[in-house]
Amino acid sequence: MGGIQVNAKLETSVAGLYAAGEAAGGANGANRLSGNALPEAMVFGECAGRFAAEYVASTRGEPDRPNGASFNLDELNGPVLGRGTEPDASPKILTKELKTLMWTNVGPFRDEERLASALKRIRRMRQRDLDDLAVGDETAFNPSLVEWFELRNGLLAAEAVVLAALGRKESRGAHQRTDFVETEPDLQRPQVIALDGDDMVSAFDDHRGRVPA
Repeated sequence: MGGIQVNAKLETSVAGLYAAGEAAGGANGANRLSGNALPEAMVFGECAGRFAAEYVASTRGEPDRPNGASFNLDELNGPVLGRGTEPDASPKILTKELKTLMWTNVGPFRDEERLASALKRIRRMRQRDLDDLAVGDETAFNPSLVEWFELRNGLLAAEAVVLAALGRKESRGAHQRTDFVETEPDLQRPQVIALDGDDMVSAFDDHRGRVPA
């Protein structure tokens, strides 16, 4: 059961960014245990908040850091806003397709053919179709802009799920492959999904908690 990779202080690889609860990976193992959500939120939430406060206190007086939101702000002020008006190019349409694709090809029981087909389509959506969608030019209240950003984030999450499912060529916990029905002892270790530029990549750690470069 995946999530954002964090250390013992709930820190992510981005300075000043913390993850807690079910957003953080590693607490559940191969399957989700019912009833864990609230304790995780309370325990990890308190820890993340405390360590985040310590981080903020330790960085006071330092020169301003780069704005981590600049990428999104540039898109808000750039070519996304007011792009296209065709109703058949609404973000809602692609969102509906993505939901159907994930339900059909990436459900509880998976296989190589359907996963590979889903990955190909998701990557095309993210790298090409997303840029062709219509977004209104309203600056005060713009539902289509919200839908565009939600779709962009959803495509990233979907690609991470599919790539991880393809990489884990075994059945373990909530992950069941009809073409790899046995559990593979050598794969009893975390798989890390990350962005390398605009490409999403996968790697298993080396049994010592490290991912090969």
